[in-house]
Amino acid sequence: YRATASNPDNWLSINQELIPGAGNTAAKTEYAFVDQSVQSGETYYYQLESISYNGVRELFIESTVTVVAPVPTKFVLLNNYPNPFNPVTNLKFQLPEQSEVTVIIYDIQGHLVKKLLSKSIYSAGEHVAQWNATDQFGIQVSSGIYFYQFIAGNFQKYGKMMLIK
Repeated sequence: YRATASNPDNWLSINQELIPGAGNTAAKTEYAFVDQSVQSGETYYYQLESISYNGVRELFIESTVTVVAPVPTKFVLLNNYPNPFNPVTNLKFQLPEQSEVTVIIYDIQGHLVKKLLSKSIYSAGEHVAQWNATDQFGIQVSSGIYFYQFIAGNFQKYGKMMLIK
C-alpha cells in the first residue's frame, strides 16, 4: 500500500497482483516491488500486507517505509522505446526543473512531420511523450526512419527511430 505525505491517511493498493511468496520457511526471503508511478520530489509511505495460503491477511504497520522520490539533476532524453516500433513509441525524458518542452518529429528528408509537444510546461521529474506514427493532420505515416528533436531549456538532443508496418 502507498500513501503520500500530502494525504498520509489515504492508503492505496498499488500492485495489481500478488507478489509470489516463499511459503513457510525459516530461510531468509527477499521480496521486491518497483513503484513506477511516483512523482519526483514527493514523499511516499509504503506498507506491506501478507496474505497466507488460507486467506488470512496481516498488515505490517510497524514496518512502514518512507521514501522521497529523487529529482533528476540534469536534463536527459532517453532513446525512444520500442525501436523499431509499430504503432506507438515512447520518448522518456527527465527534467531537473520545471521547463518548456518541445518535441518535433521529422522524416528522413528533414520535413516536419509533427510537433509532438510545443513549448508544453512540465514539472521537474521523469515524463513520457508518446508518438502514434501520425502526422500533424492525424494521418498515419509510412514505414521508414524518422528523427526527433527534443528541446528543454538550453538542452537540445536529436534521436533516430524506425517505424515498421
